[in-house]
Order: sequence, then structure tokens, then C-alpha cells
Amino acid sequence: MVAAEKNLGRVSLVCVDLDGTLLSPDKTVSAANRAALERARMAGLRVAVASGRHPLSIYELTDELGLERTAVSLSGAYVTLRGLEVFRHPLDCSAALEVVDVAERLGCYVSVAGPDFNLTCGRVTRVGAPSRAVEGYDACESYAALRARVERDAGRLLKAALHADDEASYRKLRALVDRIGGVSVSRSDALWLDVVSMGCSKAEGIAFLARGLGIPLDEVAAIGDDENDVESMGAVGVGIAMGNAIEVVRDAADVIVADNEHDGVAEAIEAIISTRGGA
Repeated sequence: MVAAEKNLGRVSLVCVDLDGTLLSPDKTVSAANRAALERARMAGLRVAVASGRHPLSIYELTDELGLERTAVSLSGAYVTLRGLEVFRHPLDCSAALEVVDVAERLGCYVSVAGPDFNLTCGRVTRVGAPSRAVEGYDACESYAALRARVERDAGRLLKAALHADDEASYRKLRALVDRIGGVSVSRSDALWLDVVSMGCSKAEGIAFLARGLGIPLDEVAAIGDDENDVESMGAVGVGIAMGNAIEVVRDAADVIVADNEHDGVAEAIEAIISTRGGA
């Protein structure tokens, strides 16, 4: 813990996950977390989002919170600095089509995203208030129609995602997707599965974001909870796991804070500010 506290004092950029981390289970940001984000701004601490979500969904939230559009999105496949692209890690069209095939086989929801579009097929129940970003996603009437759109946008694909209805369905889904070659597969939220190109990760995206900001990686803290956060824990100066994080994330982290129902992000930010000698 002494080493972790020493590293906390060097942090100048915090990369925070959304689902299961900054967001409460009802997909809202608590008053305590909002206050901590403002306190971070006043203390000169940079905060960026690092999420599996689409950039349009991230921007909807960062705009509402008064944060810059500086983010690692699509599980590391796309990075923006003040809304401008600084990095992308493409997903091969053939892999995306295989993901669609799996979705059709199991009859589940699937999306295939690029930097400014998200093609979807199937039904999914989302938690929280209606989202303008989600309403703007391009719903295809069939898996065949989705395949046609994927092929049309082949050069701009970045991530595919699938959603299962329950744990048993998730296990079947994961087993099939794990057989697809050339991709990295990770759980990003309850019953959600992210598929990106092999070697793509939030850790890679955070590295490019930090480089764009001129901040050394050992001055970066990453806060997360799920499988797509594991690599980030060891890639930055301080890895911070939420109290609700899966075991592998907790094991990889330097610090563990409260869960997302009890303002763990606020706890982490306050610890960084106080260790830095902030106001």
C-alpha cells in the first residue's frame, strides 16, 4: 500500500470506466461522484473516460458532466482528444461477419461499430433513461441486412458486441465467439461481450491517449471493474479496482475502492487528490 500511495501522488490523469464503475447500477452518476469529478477539475487532475461504449454514448454523458470529449472508447479501439481522433485499431470485416453469424445462430442482439456509426440487429433491454445516442444507432431489420451494411463499411469497423439474455446463454455465446480467430474477446458489463481486433485493448488506447496529452503512463490511474479492464490495471502507474470488480481485476489492481453503489470512483479521486496534496 505504501508503494501504491506513492504512485497515487504522481497521478495527473485518471481514466475511468463507465458501466460498473462511474455509473451506479441504474446507469446514473451519483451526487458524490459528480462532486468528485468537479473537485478533480478544480485540483488540476485530468479525467478521461475509458469504456467499451460507443463514442456517441460516451459524449452524451461527458457533455452532461462537463467533461472534455477526451476518451478511450469501444474497448480501446478508438481514442479521441477533445473530440478529435488520435488513434483507431480496426476490426477485420471477416471477423465482424463471423460475430454476426454467431448472433444469428443464437438469435441474440449484436452490434458492429465504427467511429461514427453503430449497426445493430436484435432486441436488447437497456437499463436507465432513454439515450439520444442509442436512439441514433442504425437498427437493421435482419442479420442479412446487417451483414450487407458491415461489408459496405468494411474499412471503418472497430468493434462488435453481443448481448445474452442470461448467464447460460452468455456461456454458449462466449464459447462460440472464443473460436473466432484474430480477435480479443472480453466481458464489458453484465451479459455483454466485446469483440475487438487481436492486440486491441483499453490499455493500448490509454497509452495513446496519455501520449497525446503528453503524460507519462506512470502518471496515469485507471479505474475499472470488468474483464476489459484487466490489462489496464498493470499498464498504468496505478490500477484501481472497484469493490464490485471481478476477481481477476482485483488481483491485478494496486488499490481497491468501494463498489459502484457506494461511490468508489469518488473514493479513488479523493485519495489521489489528498495524496497529491490537492485542496
